[in-house]
Amino acid sequence: MDWTNFGPTNVALHRVDVLARFEDGWSALDAAEAVTDADVRKLRNERRAGHLITLARAQLLTRKKEAAAASLVQAARLAPEEFRGRPSTMALVKDVLAATPLPSGELRALAARCGLQA
Repeated sequence: MDWTNFGPTNVALHRVDVLARFEDGWSALDAAEAVTDADVRKLRNERRAGHLITLARAQLLTRKKEAAAASLVQAARLAPEEFRGRPSTMALVKDVLAATPLPSGELRALAARCGLQA
C-alpha cells in the first residue's frame, strides 16, 4: 500500500491528470507512458478507473476518439460508480459520444446509463 498513496505511481497519475486538465493531451499521453500496466493493476479499481477516465480525456484532446471510447468503457467496467452523478465524467462521455462517428454499442449503453441520449 505504500506505493498507492504518495508513491511514484500515484504521483505519475496525478501528473497525467494535471496535464489533461490543462488540455495538453499529447503531454498527458506521454506522461502516461511512464506508468506501467503492472503498477496500475496494483491500484484499487476506483483509482484505475479514474486514470482511464483521465486517459480518455487526453485521448479525446488528441483526436483518438476510439481509444477514448474504449478507455471509458473499460473504466465503467472497473468502477461503474465513477459515472453515476459525476457531471465531469458524464460530460466526457457525452463529448466522446458526439465525436465518435459510429459509436460502439458499449459506448451507447454507457451513455444511456449516464442518462444521455445515445
